[in-house]
Amino acid sequence: MSSHTHGLALDWIKGLNIVLANGTLVHSSATENSDLFWGMLGAGSNFGVVTSFELNTFAPPANLTWFVANLPLKKETAAAALEALEDYSLNTMPAELNMRIMGTQRMTQLEGIYYGD
Repeated sequence: MSSHTHGLALDWIKGLNIVLANGTLVHSSATENSDLFWGMLGAGSNFGVVTSFELNTFAPPANLTWFVANLPLKKETAAAALEALEDYSLNTMPAELNMRIMGTQRMTQLEGIYYGD
C-alpha cells in the first residue's frame, strides 16, 4: 500500500521475460524489445505470457504508521462524507499518506499507512 507515495507497481517494472505465441522466450525492457515492453505494460496480455518480472525498488521508510479508522457513516450523510474524503485525497492529502476505503452494509473503514510518525 504505497501507490500514493511511489506510484503503482506497474511503474516500477524495468524488464519482463515473455513467452510469445510461437514459444519463443524473449526479454523486453525500455531498451530491448521496447514495443513489446510498452505493449505488455499498457495493453494487457495479448502479446505473450510473462514468466518473470524485473522490478526497481525503493528504500523502506524509517518510520511507518499503520492505521484503521471506522467511519460512522449514515445514509443521510454518506455522500457528503465521501465527497469530502475525495476532495481531501485530490487536493490536500500529503504524498506520504496511503489509504483505501472499504465498505460493507454494516461498516465503512479507512485503512492505510503513513510514511512517518
